[in-house]
Amino acid sequence: MNVFYTNANDLRNKIGELQITAKSSGCKVLGITETKFSSDILDAEVLVPNFTLYRVDRLTGEGGGSCIYVHNSVRSHEILINVPDCACVDLTLDSINIAVFVVYRAPSLSFNKCKLMLDKLSVAINKLAPDTELIMMGDFNLPDVSWDLGVVKCPD
Repeated sequence: MNVFYTNANDLRNKIGELQITAKSSGCKVLGITETKFSSDILDAEVLVPNFTLYRVDRLTGEGGGSCIYVHNSVRSHEILINVPDCACVDLTLDSINIAVFVVYRAPSLSFNKCKLMLDKLSVAINKLAPDTELIMMGDFNLPDVSWDLGVVKCPD
């Protein structure tokens, strides 16, 4: 299954580009962070043809938000986890259960709020059926992590 992820930094003005990417890439799942959607934006304004939209909008302040578009050929339903800026869906593809988490962690998130976010994500992951595969993607805003080396750099 092909999956696409991007940080949109305001998806509203990039919907046309996303629609082209969805059509030409063959991806079944599109994960987007920093959608900057609010309740004032209707699903109809940000539709991608042949995809179902699952979105979590930031309720306070500006920015943030995450969404997942799932191709209509894939059986899907939303997983409600009550974590700000995190969208989650459960997919069934060729009898394989897959949970997809799209996470946006604001760079200004305090240590305590970050820990709460991670704790809630951990609880949600632990509630998944044992045979469920997990795809987690997003913008974690962790500039001191060297993902290639698997270490955290200490600032001087």
